[in-house]
Amino acid sequence: MGCSSRCSISSIGSLLAFCSLLSHSYADDVQAYKHLLASDARSAILSVFRATGLLDEWVSSNRLRLNPLKTQYIWLGTRQQLAKLDLVSLSHEFPTFVSSTSVRDWWVILDQELSFAEHISSLTRSCFYQLRQLRVVSRSLSSSSTATLVHVFILNRLDYCSSLCLGLPYVRLRPLIGVGLLRAAVRLIGGVPKFGHIGEFMRDTIHWLPVRQRILYRVSTIDWRCILGVVPAYLSELFVIYIRPVRVGDHIARPLVVTI
Repeated sequence: MGCSSRCSISSIGSLLAFCSLLSHSYADDVQAYKHLLASDARSAILSVFRATGLLDEWVSSNRLRLNPLKTQYIWLGTRQQLAKLDLVSLSHEFPTFVSSTSVRDWWVILDQELSFAEHISSLTRSCFYQLRQLRVVSRSLSSSSTATLVHVFILNRLDYCSSLCLGLPYVRLRPLIGVGLLRAAVRLIGGVPKFGHIGEFMRDTIHWLPVRQRILYRVSTIDWRCILGVVPAYLSELFVIYIRPVRVGDHIARPLVVTI
């Protein structure tokens, strides 16, 4: 759900907590959620309706309004958990509660099983569209100018919230890896022939990492910034450093283990 104007919304978290909902806020956007069993779906909907009513009163008192186009509901869980929901009876009892199979949250598409299949498919289409547009004008641009535009219109899209894709199986990332998106971008920048090798140019000239390594690098950067203590509170609260003894030969080493 979103408000129609950016303002201080620090009190929204306590309002949602009063309705037994967890929340996360960023600028004028609020995500409210609740962990529950399938048998508690009815009470969860009642909590959401109650929170929506209180939130509507709060924003009205601050001369704002909820944006109905950005207010979406979705059930999240495994395929087995979602199968336990009696959606037919819930839709009859709560006809105004319309859940979606996928929602857009700050340019990221979340599906019910959090497989990110729809998000990756949409991201691939968007990047290839931008690549085709750049190919039209690339002959009039220098290599450095083409590289700058590729960074702006393609790499920024790939890197945005890419840490969400950490740990996804290859079959999920295949639309980004298998179709050769980065290879096509590298050939556009360097003028590499269709069957020419791009590994050295990609590594030594433009200093790019493959898709999976880019994701790992982004997550590692977040970990390092957490160690330095220069991240927002919502990240530092999830960050844990602990020492786990590991036997190496006749000695016990104590490596640093970071979880986030």
